[in-house]
Amino acid sequence: PYLAEEPPPGVLLAPAHVAAARRAAERSMVLLKNERAALPLAPTTRRLAVVGPFIDQRRDHLGIWTLDAREEETCSIAEACRAAFAGTGTEVRFSASAAHAQ
Repeated sequence: PYLAEEPPPGVLLAPAHVAAARRAAERSMVLLKNERAALPLAPTTRRLAVVGPFIDQRRDHLGIWTLDAREEETCSIAEACRAAFAGTGTEVRFSASAAHAQ
């Protein structure tokens, strides 16, 4: 009736499981408001502000319900944005507060 304390080798973070989780996340995202058709970003976007108190945090995005996740297997929102916009010519600014994002 009980599970082993450690999952079998190759189960946790298996490439197929990570790919399935990514597909599920992509399909379940909901844009709550897209004023003036701001998204998707135009290829001509030159400046972007990413604002929020947890943009540089990895662990916080895993959630308190995640007990066995590995922080080193994740990236922060800021890291993802840096990677996504690298070499595009888009200047990306990060701030924990909207007051500093100008």
